Amino acid sequence: MHYSSIASGSESITDYPVDLLSDEELVHHVEHLRKQIRILKLENEVLEMNIMRLDPSLMVGVQEAFKYATKLPTASDENLGSFLKSQMTKMKLNENLHAVSGTTRSLRRADSRAKVNASTVTRVAAKINVNERHELLSIAIQHVEKNIHEWKKKCKTKTALFNAQLEACELWIIDTEKSAQSFNEEVIVKGYDRLTQRIPAEVWIRFMIEWSKSTDKKLDKLRLKNSTLNTQYKKIKATIGAKRELSKNLTPVDFDKKRIQNQEAEKLLEIKKVQLYELKAMAGDANLNVTIHKNAVTFVNKYLTKLENLKVQRTRQTVQIEKESKEIELQVNHLEQKVEELKKLRAAYYVPDIIDYVAVKDQKHELLYGIKRMETRLQINKTALSRTYKQLRLLLSLGLREEDKDTDTVSGYSEQWD
Repeated sequence: MHYSSIASGSESITDYPVDLLSDEELVHHVEHLRKQIRILKLENEVLEMNIMRLDPSLMVGVQEAFKYATKLPTASDENLGSFLKSQMTKMKLNENLHAVSGTTRSLRRADSRAKVNASTVTRVAAKINVNERHELLSIAIQHVEKNIHEWKKKCKTKTALFNAQLEACELWIIDTEKSAQSFNEEVIVKGYDRLTQRIPAEVWIRFMIEWSKSTDKKLDKLRLKNSTLNTQYKKIKATIGAKRELSKNLTPVDFDKKRIQNQEAEKLLEIKKVQLYELKAMAGDANLNVTIHKNAVTFVNKYLTKLENLKVQRTRQTVQIEKESKEIELQVNHLEQKVEELKKLRAAYYVPDIIDYVAVKDQKHELLYGIKRMETRLQINKTALSRTYKQLRLLLSLGLREEDKDTDTVSGYSEQWD
């Protein structure tokens, strides 16, 4: 569709004597033409996009030109080029493109002129320079980027919607599986009556009532969650609307004002920084003095603690010494009493004669001899008594119950005992 480059800078294949070209030159020439064709296709796509964006009715003439070209297979290149050039001049594409690039002529004026001059056919081709091509390409790129951005937004919303639907489906599947499992366990397995070989209706009704209650609870929870999400969405929407209104109401003067305020605030911050550095220096000196005084105070506190510990130790020693002195006093008093008693005993002590001592010794010997005799007699009596006990046990075991013999034996034993 864009034929200005063919008319101005590109060389057609008829300009070269093909029979005189070598194989390498011919291949190189074909590659060059293919490259130009690709470039022209891209330029045509860009121009079609811009024309369709500005005025789609302009594409009618181009389509008619292509139809006419397809109907003329025997037409020469010059007739085809002249026809396309005339169709391009009919549309006045150059004026429209100048309107897109930012010239003083407006788009409406260009379209009106294109419609007025559509009947006049000229042989002059519409030429587009490199800057206009670059500007058209940048406009097309911006338009494509805008469309891509919009499509990305739509895709994000659709993917989010699809993800939400998938999550909902997964939850539904999980709920249905759980309900089916509980139905199988509680109704089919546990509610099966082996006598009647049927499932009672009461079991099924009870299960359905419990299931409806649980679903009602879940629905209440989901409604509460949905209401909270709706309130949050409304709040966020209101804040976004307020921000949009503020952004619309903003003017460049407000930005200049804020810039001036920021500059003043920066100056004030610089002043405050200087003051802060001075305060930090003063605080450093004060901290140094404080650390010196703290070290002195700690040294004094350590010395005071040592003195206090020494004082406590001395008080303990004094208490212990007082206790020891009291104990010593008690021991002294006790010893003094013993000394007094010894003195009294010594004063009242009488030494007997030797004859008296011998008589007392003889009496002691006789008494000891009498004690030994009595001990031997007691031992004999004990043996006799034990023997009688043994005989009595023998008599009782044999069953001898004769009263006379018993009385004689008892009298004999009593005489022996006497």
